[in-house]
Amino acid sequence: MIRFSRTLSVAAVSLLLLGGCHSSPTNLRVVDGYLIGEKGGKTWVGLNTSAIMSSVLPLFPPPPNISTLTAIVNSSVLRYLQLEGTYVADVTLSLPSVTVLDMRQGGVIEAAAVSPGPALVEASGSYSAVLGGNYDCRTAKNITGKQLTGISAAGKGFVVRGASVNGCGYGNGYETGNIRVRGHGGEVSFCEITGGTRGIWTETITSFVVHDNHMRHTGVGIDVDGNSGPHLAVYNNAIEDSGGYGLWMEEGSEGVAVFNNTIRNSTVGIYLYNNGVKDRTLSQLMVVGNTVSESRMAPVGFGSHNGMAALTQQNMFASNVFKNNSGAVFDQGGGTDTWFVSNQFDQPAGAANSRLAGLSAEAVSVLDP
Repeated sequence: MIRFSRTLSVAAVSLLLLGGCHSSPTNLRVVDGYLIGEKGGKTWVGLNTSAIMSSVLPLFPPPPNISTLTAIVNSSVLRYLQLEGTYVADVTLSLPSVTVLDMRQGGVIEAAAVSPGPALVEASGSYSAVLGGNYDCRTAKNITGKQLTGISAAGKGFVVRGASVNGCGYGNGYETGNIRVRGHGGEVSFCEITGGTRGIWTETITSFVVHDNHMRHTGVGIDVDGNSGPHLAVYNNAIEDSGGYGLWMEEGSEGVAVFNNTIRNSTVGIYLYNNGVKDRTLSQLMVVGNTVSESRMAPVGFGSHNGMAALTQQNMFASNVFKNNSGAVFDQGGGTDTWFVSNQFDQPAGAANSRLAGLSAEAVSVLDP
């Protein structure tokens, strides 16, 4: 086996791997720190993300002009980086536009033990994707004064699918989570998330879907935040054993559809909360067909707890099942024009004896013929 010096230039590595071909590759594979050539040759690049950033990603051709791309963005324009083995995120692995990080064949990225970067992987361009892989922040030993996110994505048209993220979202920085997404158009799906603070955190996201993810033992399951929506759908997710809220929708989010989620053993199962946003209501939310069970304080909470904030209003809860929950049926902190239709509550006291007592029908309406 030939082990090339790491001092070789990117151009030299490219020529050696491609057998003298001068064209830039669009598919690169790194196995246990070795970059694999088209003819099976290997060159050592290293097991740190800084090595991937400096020695591998520059081998791709420059991204195309995004404005000239046709409607179908597929392998004809995408660049694929396949990682296998375990790598230490000594710096954030930042993906360029139209780049797919494929770790479905057994890739692992661990946080550096001391002073890790703000994220293990970041996809901040256009039309990038993270597929599979295990992203572990539990290896970090010293995160004082820092923020630490597992996968951070922002931009236009990105996908995070099939990732396993563990113990991320800690540190002094506010903008942290296991998976954090901002931007327009895309998907977070089929991810397994365990521990840490927020499981999935959407912030200022539009035309987006979050579905078929499984969160366990996170601080918050899914946080729909920061003016998220319109055209955001959150569905078919399973949230278990959250330290706080299971599904938390807050801060001016509008036009969000939440359906077919299962939320078990949270402090509050589904919570609508508008604290600091003054110019946009938390409104036009459709919460349909979810199952909320074993909540420790209340299955549902909603309202503006800050008199200076815009109202929580014009929201619909329909065909949800609330069972085996503790505390009041509702934790109601203020709001108006909220409608409940065809929901199932198994608490003997029912909605009439919850914290809704004394509110007008115009503020919150529970139709119980």
